[in-house]
Amino acid sequence: MGVGGQQPATIAEFTLQTQATDFYDITNINGADIGEQMGPLPTSTQTPGAVPTFYWCSTPGGNCKFDYGTFTASVPLAKPIDGTPLLMLIAQGCTQGPATAAGCPSGFQCNGNPAATNGVCFLQCTSSAQCPLTQQCVMASNGNSYCQCSKQSDCPVGEFCGSQFIPGVGIFQQQCGSFEGWWSADDFCGNSSNIIGNPSNPVLNCGAMITNGDGGSTNLSQLFGCTGANATSCYQPTATSGCCGCATSSANSLFSAWPTETSLTCVSNNPVWAADTQPWLANLKQACPSAYSYPFDDATSTFQCEAQGSTNLLGYFIGFTDLPKPTSE
Repeated sequence: MGVGGQQPATIAEFTLQTQATDFYDITNINGADIGEQMGPLPTSTQTPGAVPTFYWCSTPGGNCKFDYGTFTASVPLAKPIDGTPLLMLIAQGCTQGPATAAGCPSGFQCNGNPAATNGVCFLQCTSSAQCPLTQQCVMASNGNSYCQCSKQSDCPVGEFCGSQFIPGVGIFQQQCGSFEGWWSADDFCGNSSNIIGNPSNPVLNCGAMITNGDGGSTNLSQLFGCTGANATSCYQPTATSGCCGCATSSANSLFSAWPTETSLTCVSNNPVWAADTQPWLANLKQACPSAYSYPFDDATSTFQCEAQGSTNLLGYFIGFTDLPKPTSE
């Protein structure tokens, strides 16, 4: 699951077994910083048996365009929002010094390791008049207000409005900088105490208690991470209505964003998960249909393969590509 403040990362995962079938996948549960695919090297393989052909000895990530920006523009909540400024990862490369913050706009502070060039800029404020361009003075979850962007035109030409984690301050802010990748909502709610956006009307209140599908209590941190009250997969035989998923259930309005060919069948469904969590996963799945978008996305994201012969010595390649860069206004 996500970890508060941890940078997004596209990950290849695999379990290699000499006397059994290999399992492998690509995941963007924690967002994406690169395009990635993984597949077996050419050799004779076993027949798939009960495993659907698409998930046998094929290439997760191979059917992905990794163009997340195409789908973040309309996060399909009850009232759709443009999630791009929130979900885009930006960097500024400022240097923290004793008297200046090289690489930041005038008046901004740079937090990071001294003398390093990967710091982040921010400016505490009391009025939008203190902010550059059309940025606004917005209250953050710690009770202080900071100059922040809300759209591309709030930033200098060639820069993007996106989110960054402020070390030493411990909060996420929307600032201007260079494009680096995409956060997931699971990243933001990896820490249940995180409140994303103005605390009077937050975009995500990760720890706020809500009624679970089974009538118990849960929160967004548990729903995104499939932990606590939501620690059971909806594809498991023992699943109840408090489970995590099912993304592929036709009872959920966003099920069509997931592949129709699946390796597992829904046993139960959690309408609260579908309403509060699945809209924040749709952009991940649409950009890469064969990658994990949440921890129990096994039905459309787990791949298997095994070489012929008594010992499975199958090898794999992992390929990397740059993420498509959004168009700067």
